Amino acid sequence: MSRSSRLALAGLACALALVPTAARAEVVEAPVPLASGGNGITAGADGNVYVVETFNQSVAVLSPAGQLIRRVSLPGAAGTATSAALGPDGRVWVAITSHDANKGFQKIDASGGVVAQGTSQTCGPAGMAVYNNVRMVFTSPDPQDACGASHGVGGVNGDGTLPEGVGTAYDAYDLVVVGGKAYVPDYDGNAVRRYSLAANGYWPAMPEATYPIPFASGADGIEVGPGGQLYITMNGSGQVERLDPIAPDGTSPQIVASNLKDPFGMAVGADGALYVASQDARVLRIAPDGTQRFIALPAGFAAFQVAKVGNDIWVTDNANARAIRIRNAGLPEPTPPVVPPPAVIPPAVIPPLPLKPAAKPKVADVVSLASPKKCLSKRRLTLTVRKPKTGAAKVSSVKVTIGTRKAKTYTAKKLKVPVTLAGLPKGTFKVKLSIKLSDGTTLTETRTYKTCATKAKKKG
Repeated sequence: MSRSSRLALAGLACALALVPTAARAEVVEAPVPLASGGNGITAGADGNVYVVETFNQSVAVLSPAGQLIRRVSLPGAAGTATSAALGPDGRVWVAITSHDANKGFQKIDASGGVVAQGTSQTCGPAGMAVYNNVRMVFTSPDPQDACGASHGVGGVNGDGTLPEGVGTAYDAYDLVVVGGKAYVPDYDGNAVRRYSLAANGYWPAMPEATYPIPFASGADGIEVGPGGQLYITMNGSGQVERLDPIAPDGTSPQIVASNLKDPFGMAVGADGALYVASQDARVLRIAPDGTQRFIALPAGFAAFQVAKVGNDIWVTDNANARAIRIRNAGLPEPTPPVVPPPAVIPPAVIPPLPLKPAAKPKVADVVSLASPKKCLSKRRLTLTVRKPKTGAAKVSSVKVTIGTRKAKTYTAKKLKVPVTLAGLPKGTFKVKLSIKLSDGTTLTETRTYKTCATKAKKKG
Protein backbone atom coordinates (compact mmCIF):
# COMPACT_ATOMS: atom_id res chain seq x y z
CA MET A 1 0.00 0.00 0.00
CA SER A 2 1.40 3.40 -0.96
CA ARG A 3 1.98 5.96 1.80
CA SER A 4 -0.38 8.48 0.19
CA SER A 5 -3.27 6.02 -0.05
CA ARG A 6 -2.95 5.26 3.65
CA LEU A 7 -4.02 8.82 4.46
CA ALA A 8 -7.50 8.28 2.94
CA LEU A 9 -9.42 5.82 5.13
CA ALA A 10 -12.97 4.54 4.95
CA GLY A 11 -14.97 1.59 6.24
CA LEU A 12 -17.94 0.33 8.17
CA ALA A 13 -18.23 -0.14 11.92
CA CYS A 14 -18.07 -3.70 13.15
CA ALA A 15 -18.40 -5.34 16.55
CA LEU A 16 -16.92 -8.77 17.15
CA ALA A 17 -16.77 -11.09 20.10
CA LEU A 18 -13.94 -11.00 22.59
CA VAL A 19 -10.70 -12.51 21.32
CA PRO A 20 -8.91 -14.28 24.18
CA THR A 21 -5.15 -14.25 24.46
CA ALA A 22 -2.77 -16.43 26.41
CA ALA A 23 -3.28 -16.96 30.11
CA ARG A 24 -2.40 -13.45 31.22
CA ALA A 25 -4.23 -10.45 32.58
CA GLU A 26 -4.17 -9.26 28.94
CA VAL A 27 -7.53 -9.28 27.13
CA VAL A 28 -8.27 -8.22 23.56
CA GLU A 29 -11.69 -6.66 23.82
CA ALA A 30 -14.39 -6.26 21.19
CA PRO A 31 -13.67 -3.42 18.74
CA VAL A 32 -15.19 0.00 19.40
CA PRO A 33 -17.11 1.33 16.37
CA LEU A 34 -16.06 4.70 14.92
CA ALA A 35 -17.68 7.09 12.50
CA SER A 36 -15.05 6.31 9.85
CA GLY A 37 -11.69 4.65 9.41
CA GLY A 38 -9.36 5.05 12.38
CA ASN A 39 -6.03 6.81 12.07
CA GLY A 40 -4.10 8.69 14.78
CA ILE A 41 -4.73 7.84 18.43
CA THR A 42 -3.40 9.18 21.72
CA ALA A 43 -4.17 9.48 25.42
CA GLY A 44 -5.30 12.91 26.52
CA ALA A 45 -4.24 14.74 29.65
CA ASP A 46 -7.66 13.80 31.04
CA GLY A 47 -6.90 10.07 30.65
CA ASN A 48 -9.41 9.63 27.83
CA VAL A 49 -8.71 8.15 24.39
CA TYR A 50 -8.67 10.48 21.37
CA VAL A 51 -9.15 8.70 18.04
CA VAL A 52 -8.95 10.47 14.69
CA GLU A 53 -11.84 9.49 12.41
CA THR A 54 -10.13 10.53 9.21
CA PHE A 55 -12.87 10.21 6.64
CA ASN A 56 -15.42 11.83 9.00
CA GLN A 57 -12.98 14.68 9.75
CA SER A 58 -13.57 14.28 13.48
CA VAL A 59 -12.10 12.97 16.70
CA ALA A 60 -13.95 10.46 18.88
CA VAL A 61 -13.25 11.01 22.56
CA LEU A 62 -13.64 7.69 24.37
CA SER A 63 -13.46 6.80 28.02
CA PRO A 64 -10.60 4.46 28.98
CA ALA A 65 -13.14 1.62 28.80
CA GLY A 66 -14.24 2.60 25.27
CA GLN A 67 -17.53 4.48 25.79
CA LEU A 68 -18.05 7.46 23.51
CA ILE A 69 -17.91 10.71 25.50
CA ARG A 70 -18.14 13.17 22.63
CA ARG A 71 -17.30 13.58 18.97
CA VAL A 72 -15.33 16.70 17.99
CA SER A 73 -15.72 17.96 14.42
CA LEU A 74 -12.66 19.44 12.72
CA PRO A 75 -12.34 21.94 9.87
CA GLY A 76 -10.97 20.92 6.50
CA ALA A 77 -11.81 18.39 3.83
CA ALA A 78 -12.75 14.88 4.90
CA GLY A 79 -9.71 12.64 4.92
CA THR A 80 -7.17 15.31 5.91
CA ALA A 81 -7.25 14.77 9.70
CA THR A 82 -4.50 12.22 10.27
CA SER A 83 -2.22 11.80 13.29
CA ALA A 84 -2.68 12.88 16.92
CA ALA A 85 -0.45 13.49 19.93
CA LEU A 86 -0.64 15.11 23.35
CA GLY A 87 0.90 18.54 22.92
CA PRO A 88 3.18 20.59 25.17
CA ASP A 89 0.19 22.69 26.28
CA GLY A 90 -1.82 19.69 27.57
CA ARG A 91 -4.17 19.70 24.59
CA VAL A 92 -4.48 17.00 21.97
CA TRP A 93 -2.95 18.14 18.68
CA VAL A 94 -4.43 16.71 15.48
CA ALA A 95 -2.52 17.08 12.21
CA ILE A 96 -4.48 18.43 9.23
CA THR A 97 -2.44 17.09 6.33
CA SER A 98 -3.70 19.22 3.47
CA HIS A 99 -2.44 21.83 1.01
CA ASP A 100 -5.09 24.45 1.74
CA ALA A 101 -5.70 27.07 4.39
CA ASN A 102 -6.79 24.47 6.95
CA LYS A 103 -3.39 22.79 7.02
CA GLY A 104 -1.59 22.77 10.34
CA PHE A 105 -2.92 21.55 13.68
CA GLN A 106 -6.26 21.58 15.47
CA LYS A 107 -5.75 21.55 19.25
CA ILE A 108 -8.53 20.01 21.36
CA ASP A 109 -8.94 20.74 25.06
CA ALA A 110 -10.59 18.52 27.67
CA SER A 111 -13.99 20.15 27.18
CA GLY A 112 -13.97 19.62 23.39
CA GLY A 113 -12.94 23.17 22.47
CA VAL A 114 -10.80 23.48 19.33
CA VAL A 115 -8.03 26.01 18.57
CA ALA A 116 -6.22 26.18 15.22
CA GLN A 117 -2.43 26.26 14.93
CA GLY A 118 -1.14 27.07 11.47
CA THR A 119 2.13 26.09 9.84
CA SER A 120 3.94 27.88 7.02
CA GLN A 121 4.88 24.97 4.74
CA THR A 122 2.79 24.35 1.67
CA CYS A 123 2.21 20.77 2.76
CA GLY A 124 0.51 20.18 6.09
CA PRO A 125 2.06 18.23 8.99
CA ALA A 126 1.83 14.50 9.60
CA GLY A 127 4.03 13.13 12.38
CA MET A 128 4.80 15.21 15.48
CA ALA A 129 6.85 15.09 18.67
CA VAL A 130 7.10 17.37 21.71
CA TYR A 131 10.43 19.19 21.90
CA ASN A 132 9.87 21.17 25.13
CA ASN A 133 7.02 22.65 27.15
CA VAL A 134 5.95 24.98 24.34
CA ARG A 135 7.43 23.71 21.11
CA MET A 136 6.22 20.91 18.83
CA VAL A 137 8.38 19.60 15.98
CA PHE A 138 6.76 17.82 13.07
CA THR A 139 7.19 16.21 9.67
CA SER A 140 5.53 17.59 6.57
CA PRO A 141 5.61 15.00 3.75
CA ASP A 142 4.79 15.55 0.09
CA PRO A 143 3.98 12.11 -1.34
CA GLN A 144 2.36 13.62 -4.45
CA ASP A 145 5.19 16.07 -5.17
CA ALA A 146 2.76 18.98 -4.96
CA CYS A 147 4.52 21.22 -2.46
CA GLY A 148 7.92 21.81 -4.04
CA ALA A 149 10.65 22.50 -1.49
CA SER A 150 8.14 23.69 1.10
CA HIS A 151 7.89 20.40 2.96
CA GLY A 152 10.05 18.07 5.07
CA VAL A 153 10.36 18.92 8.75
CA GLY A 154 9.47 21.92 10.89
CA GLY A 155 8.65 23.20 14.32
CA VAL A 156 6.07 25.48 15.86
CA ASN A 157 5.42 27.04 19.23
CA GLY A 158 1.95 26.59 20.57
CA ASP A 159 1.94 30.05 22.06
CA GLY A 160 3.20 31.73 18.90
CA THR A 161 6.32 33.19 20.53
CA LEU A 162 8.72 31.94 17.86
CA PRO A 163 8.57 31.48 14.09
CA GLU A 164 8.44 27.83 13.23
CA GLY A 165 11.72 27.17 11.41
CA VAL A 166 12.03 24.66 8.58
CA GLY A 167 14.55 21.90 7.87
CA THR A 168 15.58 19.83 4.85
CA ALA A 169 12.78 18.87 2.46
CA TYR A 170 12.05 15.15 2.12
CA ASP A 171 9.19 12.75 2.83
CA ALA A 172 8.89 11.73 6.45
CA TYR A 173 5.80 10.61 8.33
CA ASP A 174 7.08 10.29 11.88
CA LEU A 175 9.85 11.42 14.23
CA VAL A 176 11.01 11.28 17.85
CA VAL A 177 13.08 13.61 20.01
CA VAL A 178 15.74 12.17 22.34
CA GLY A 179 18.12 14.36 24.30
CA GLY A 180 17.57 17.43 22.13
CA LYS A 181 18.10 15.49 18.93
CA ALA A 182 15.42 14.60 16.38
CA TYR A 183 15.44 11.23 14.64
CA VAL A 184 13.52 11.20 11.36
CA PRO A 185 12.89 8.18 9.08
CA ASP A 186 13.22 9.24 5.42
CA TYR A 187 10.59 7.10 3.71
CA ASP A 188 11.91 7.41 0.17
CA GLY A 189 15.51 8.26 1.04
CA ASN A 190 16.36 4.84 2.50
CA ALA A 191 17.73 6.29 5.74
CA VAL A 192 17.08 7.50 9.25
CA ARG A 193 18.49 10.97 9.86
CA ARG A 194 19.61 12.55 13.14
CA TYR A 195 19.38 16.29 13.67
CA SER A 196 20.85 18.21 16.56
CA LEU A 197 18.17 20.79 17.25
CA ALA A 198 19.05 24.26 18.45
CA ALA A 199 18.23 25.24 22.00
CA ASN A 200 15.03 26.86 20.76
CA GLY A 201 14.09 23.79 18.72
CA TYR A 202 15.14 25.16 15.34
CA TRP A 203 16.21 22.66 12.73
CA PRO A 204 19.70 22.83 11.23
CA ALA A 205 20.10 22.80 7.50
CA MET A 206 21.72 19.36 7.44
CA PRO A 207 21.54 16.22 9.61
CA GLU A 208 24.53 15.37 11.80
CA ALA A 209 24.20 11.63 11.15
CA THR A 210 22.58 9.43 8.53
CA TYR A 211 21.82 5.75 9.15
CA PRO A 212 21.31 3.82 5.90
CA ILE A 213 18.64 1.17 5.46
CA PRO A 214 18.10 -1.27 2.58
CA PHE A 215 16.69 0.16 -0.65
CA ALA A 216 12.89 0.46 -0.83
CA SER A 217 12.43 -0.65 2.77
CA GLY A 218 10.24 2.38 3.41
CA ALA A 219 11.41 3.67 6.79
CA ASP A 220 8.15 4.86 8.28
CA GLY A 221 7.32 4.93 12.02
CA ILE A 222 9.85 5.46 14.81
CA GLU A 223 9.60 5.03 18.57
CA VAL A 224 11.84 4.94 21.62
CA GLY A 225 11.52 1.37 22.85
CA PRO A 226 12.97 -0.92 25.52
CA GLY A 227 16.39 0.06 26.78
CA GLY A 228 16.15 3.52 25.21
CA GLN A 229 16.80 2.04 21.76
CA LEU A 230 15.12 3.42 18.65
CA TYR A 231 12.80 1.11 16.73
CA ILE A 232 11.88 1.85 13.12
CA THR A 233 9.07 0.21 11.13
CA MET A 234 9.96 -0.69 7.55
CA ASN A 235 6.64 -0.33 5.74
CA GLY A 236 7.99 -1.57 2.44
CA SER A 237 9.80 -4.70 3.70
CA GLY A 238 7.50 -5.59 6.61
CA GLN A 239 10.32 -5.41 9.13
CA VAL A 240 11.29 -3.66 12.37
CA GLU A 241 14.82 -2.33 12.85
CA ARG A 242 16.64 -1.21 15.98
CA LEU A 243 19.13 1.63 16.29
CA ASP A 244 21.25 2.91 19.15
CA PRO A 245 20.54 6.66 19.33
CA ILE A 246 24.23 7.41 19.92
CA ALA A 247 25.43 5.22 17.06
CA PRO A 248 28.02 6.94 14.83
CA ASP A 249 27.16 8.29 11.42
CA GLY A 250 26.81 5.56 8.79
CA THR A 251 25.72 2.79 11.18
CA SER A 252 23.04 0.53 9.72
CA PRO A 253 20.12 -0.31 12.03
CA GLN A 254 19.71 -3.97 12.98
CA ILE A 255 16.69 -5.94 11.80
CA VAL A 256 14.90 -7.42 14.84
CA ALA A 257 11.54 -8.54 13.40
CA SER A 258 10.16 -9.59 10.03
CA ASN A 259 6.99 -10.87 8.36
CA LEU A 260 4.76 -7.96 9.32
CA LYS A 261 2.27 -6.40 6.93
CA ASP A 262 2.67 -2.67 6.25
CA PRO A 263 3.83 -1.89 9.81
CA PHE A 264 3.69 1.72 10.95
CA GLY A 265 2.44 2.67 14.44
CA MET A 266 4.24 1.71 17.66
CA ALA A 267 3.92 2.45 21.36
CA VAL A 268 5.54 1.30 24.60
CA GLY A 269 3.07 -0.26 27.03
CA ALA A 270 2.81 -0.18 30.80
CA ASP A 271 4.79 -3.44 30.85
CA GLY A 272 7.79 -1.78 29.14
CA ALA A 273 7.31 -3.78 25.94
CA LEU A 274 7.04 -2.28 22.45
CA TYR A 275 3.79 -2.90 20.55
CA VAL A 276 3.98 -2.76 16.74
CA ALA A 277 0.93 -2.61 14.45
CA SER A 278 0.71 -5.10 11.57
CA GLN A 279 -2.15 -4.76 9.08
CA ASP A 280 -2.85 -8.49 9.00
CA ALA A 281 -4.88 -8.49 12.26
CA ARG A 282 -1.88 -8.74 14.55
CA VAL A 283 0.17 -6.68 16.97
CA LEU A 284 3.79 -7.63 17.60
CA ARG A 285 4.98 -7.40 21.19
CA ILE A 286 8.74 -7.00 21.72
CA ALA A 287 9.52 -7.49 25.40
CA PRO A 288 12.33 -5.66 27.23
CA ASP A 289 14.36 -8.88 27.14
CA GLY A 290 13.94 -9.09 23.35
CA THR A 291 11.47 -11.98 23.28
CA GLN A 292 8.61 -11.57 20.82
CA ARG A 293 5.06 -12.76 20.36
CA PHE A 294 2.06 -11.75 18.29
CA ILE A 295 -1.29 -10.72 19.73
CA ALA A 296 -4.15 -11.79 17.49
CA LEU A 297 -6.83 -9.24 16.63
CA PRO A 298 -10.26 -9.85 15.05
CA ALA A 299 -10.19 -11.01 11.43
CA GLY A 300 -9.64 -8.24 8.93
CA PHE A 301 -8.35 -5.76 11.51
CA ALA A 302 -5.83 -3.54 9.67
CA ALA A 303 -3.80 -2.35 12.68
CA PHE A 304 -2.36 1.08 11.94
CA GLN A 305 -1.66 3.49 14.82
CA VAL A 306 -0.94 2.47 18.44
CA ALA A 307 -1.17 4.32 21.76
CA LYS A 308 -0.66 3.54 25.44
CA VAL A 309 -3.57 4.54 27.66
CA GLY A 310 -3.03 3.63 31.31
CA ASN A 311 -2.34 -0.10 31.44
CA ASP A 312 -3.91 -0.63 28.03
CA ILE A 313 -2.80 -0.54 24.41
CA TRP A 314 -5.22 0.94 21.87
CA VAL A 315 -4.96 0.26 18.13
CA THR A 316 -6.81 1.85 15.20
CA ASP A 317 -8.01 0.00 12.10
CA ASN A 318 -7.25 2.01 8.97
CA ALA A 319 -9.42 -0.14 6.70
CA ASN A 320 -12.51 -0.25 8.89
CA ALA A 321 -14.30 2.15 11.18
CA ARG A 322 -13.10 0.82 14.50
CA ALA A 323 -10.47 0.83 17.20
CA ILE A 324 -9.63 -1.86 19.70
CA ARG A 325 -8.45 -2.00 23.28
CA ILE A 326 -5.91 -4.55 24.52
CA ARG A 327 -6.66 -4.38 28.20
CA ASN A 328 -3.71 -4.87 30.60
CA ALA A 329 -1.43 -5.50 27.63
CA GLY A 330 1.46 -7.77 28.58
CA LEU A 331 0.73 -7.57 32.27
CA PRO A 332 0.74 -10.77 34.35
CA GLU A 333 -2.25 -12.00 36.24
CA PRO A 334 -2.36 -10.16 39.55
CA THR A 335 -1.22 -12.22 42.48
CA PRO A 336 -4.29 -13.13 44.51
CA PRO A 337 -4.24 -11.58 47.93
CA VAL A 338 -3.00 -13.83 50.67
CA VAL A 339 -5.97 -14.62 52.84
CA PRO A 340 -4.85 -15.57 56.31
CA PRO A 341 -6.40 -18.76 57.59
CA PRO A 342 -9.22 -18.27 60.02
CA ALA A 343 -8.06 -17.83 63.54
CA VAL A 344 -8.08 -21.04 65.49
CA ILE A 345 -10.02 -20.43 68.65
CA PRO A 346 -9.01 -22.98 71.23
CA PRO A 347 -11.89 -24.69 72.95
CA ALA A 348 -12.87 -23.20 76.23
CA VAL A 349 -11.07 -24.84 79.08
CA ILE A 350 -13.55 -25.76 81.76
CA PRO A 351 -11.74 -26.09 85.04
CA PRO A 352 -12.41 -29.39 86.72
CA LEU A 353 -14.63 -29.38 89.71
CA PRO A 354 -12.63 -29.29 92.88
CA LEU A 355 -12.17 -32.74 94.26
CA LYS A 356 -13.73 -33.44 97.55
CA PRO A 357 -11.06 -34.07 100.10
CA ALA A 358 -10.71 -37.70 100.91
CA ALA A 359 -12.69 -38.62 103.99
CA LYS A 360 -10.49 -38.92 107.01
CA PRO A 361 -10.32 -42.59 108.02
CA LYS A 362 -11.92 -43.68 111.25
CA VAL A 363 -10.37 -45.84 113.90
CA ALA A 364 -12.71 -48.62 112.98
CA ASP A 365 -11.35 -48.49 109.41
CA VAL A 366 -7.82 -49.41 110.47
CA VAL A 367 -8.10 -51.45 113.71
CA SER A 368 -10.57 -53.67 115.39
CA LEU A 369 -11.15 -53.88 119.16
CA ALA A 370 -13.79 -55.56 121.26
CA SER A 371 -17.04 -53.66 121.66
CA PRO A 372 -17.24 -51.68 124.94
CA LYS A 373 -20.84 -52.81 125.40
CA LYS A 374 -19.76 -56.12 126.79
CA CYS A 375 -17.79 -56.77 129.91
CA LEU A 376 -14.41 -58.23 129.42
CA SER A 377 -13.45 -61.50 130.85
CA LYS A 378 -10.17 -63.34 130.91
CA ARG A 379 -8.51 -60.03 131.55
CA ARG A 380 -7.38 -59.36 127.98
CA LEU A 381 -8.21 -57.55 124.72
CA THR A 382 -7.18 -58.41 121.18
CA LEU A 383 -6.27 -55.50 118.92
CA THR A 384 -6.59 -56.45 115.28
CA VAL A 385 -4.94 -54.31 112.57
CA ARG A 386 -7.04 -54.27 109.44
CA LYS A 387 -5.55 -54.58 105.97
CA PRO A 388 -5.71 -51.18 104.24
CA LYS A 389 -7.92 -50.59 101.26
CA THR A 390 -6.21 -50.06 97.91
CA GLY A 391 -4.43 -46.71 97.92
CA ALA A 392 -5.20 -46.07 101.61
CA ALA A 393 -2.55 -45.34 104.21
CA LYS A 394 -1.25 -48.20 106.30
CA VAL A 395 -1.04 -48.41 110.07
CA SER A 396 2.46 -47.66 111.27
CA SER A 397 1.96 -48.02 115.04
CA VAL A 398 -0.70 -48.19 117.71
CA LYS A 399 -0.21 -46.58 121.12
CA VAL A 400 -2.48 -48.10 123.79
CA THR A 401 -3.08 -46.50 127.19
CA ILE A 402 -5.16 -48.54 129.68
CA GLY A 403 -6.44 -46.67 132.68
CA THR A 404 -3.61 -45.08 134.54
CA ARG A 405 -1.08 -47.52 133.26
CA LYS A 406 1.86 -46.37 131.26
CA ALA A 407 1.10 -46.29 127.53
CA LYS A 408 2.44 -49.06 125.42
CA THR A 409 3.15 -48.80 121.72
CA TYR A 410 2.73 -51.63 119.31
CA THR A 411 4.03 -51.70 115.76
CA ALA A 412 1.83 -52.88 112.95
CA LYS A 413 4.00 -55.82 112.08
CA LYS A 414 1.44 -58.12 113.59
CA LEU A 415 -2.14 -58.20 112.50
CA LYS A 416 -3.33 -59.28 115.94
CA VAL A 417 -1.90 -57.81 119.14
CA PRO A 418 -3.00 -59.17 122.58
CA VAL A 419 -3.48 -56.46 125.22
CA THR A 420 -3.43 -57.79 128.81
CA LEU A 421 -5.74 -56.38 131.44
CA ALA A 422 -4.34 -58.34 134.35
CA GLY A 423 -4.15 -56.46 137.61
CA LEU A 424 -7.00 -54.10 136.88
CA PRO A 425 -9.58 -53.79 139.64
CA LYS A 426 -13.13 -54.83 139.03
CA GLY A 427 -15.17 -52.10 137.50
CA THR A 428 -14.72 -49.78 134.59
CA PHE A 429 -11.58 -48.54 132.96
CA LYS A 430 -10.67 -46.50 129.88
CA VAL A 431 -8.64 -47.61 126.90
CA LYS A 432 -7.14 -44.81 124.80
CA LEU A 433 -5.88 -45.58 121.30
CA SER A 434 -3.47 -43.34 119.32
CA ILE A 435 -2.91 -44.73 115.82
CA LYS A 436 -0.29 -43.37 113.43
CA LEU A 437 -0.73 -43.99 109.70
CA SER A 438 1.93 -44.09 106.95
CA ASP A 439 0.79 -40.72 105.54
CA GLY A 440 1.41 -39.03 108.90
CA THR A 441 -2.23 -38.98 110.01
CA THR A 442 -2.92 -39.69 113.70
CA LEU A 443 -6.24 -41.16 114.79
CA THR A 444 -7.33 -41.17 118.41
CA GLU A 445 -10.20 -42.80 120.25
CA THR A 446 -11.06 -43.53 123.88
CA ARG A 447 -13.29 -46.41 124.90
CA THR A 448 -14.67 -47.35 128.34
CA TYR A 449 -14.77 -51.00 129.29
CA LYS A 450 -15.77 -52.92 132.41
CA THR A 451 -14.39 -56.16 133.68
CA CYS A 452 -16.37 -59.22 134.58
CA ALA A 453 -15.53 -61.08 137.90
CA THR A 454 -15.29 -64.81 137.60
CA LYS A 455 -17.27 -66.77 140.27
CA ALA A 456 -15.27 -69.19 142.49
CA LYS A 457 -16.21 -72.84 142.32
CA LYS A 458 -17.63 -74.47 145.52
CA LYS A 459 -15.62 -77.22 147.21
CA GLY A 460 -17.50 -80.21 148.14
